[in-house]
Amino acid sequence: MDRLCCSIDMEPKTLNEGELNHAREVAEDIAQKAETEEASDIFTKGMKPVVSIKGIEKEVERRNHLQNLVELKECAEIIKRSLDCPCTSTAVEESPDKINIKEPLSAPF
Repeated sequence: MDRLCCSIDMEPKTLNEGELNHAREVAEDIAQKAETEEASDIFTKGMKPVVSIKGIEKEVERRNHLQNLVELKECAEIIKRSLDCPCTSTAVEESPDKINIKEPLSAPF
């Protein structure tokens, strides 16, 4: 019987060497530049987000809107190209093969 979740899957993910070094540099910078209480709050409660959630939502909406505009522009270009086609339905209707064609009244034999 397969287990749905192993204990190792429940463990928090670890940082790679580069991420770990970056975290150390940021922590050192905070410890040196921030006041003791402020640094303590940052390390125990976490840093405040740089952008508010509302700002992120607005950015996502803006990007979605821009993507929709791009898609609409692409559709408009496809429609324009199809309308610019030199062969139209009237040209097919007026072909010489269909003009003055009469059905035979009886079989030729």
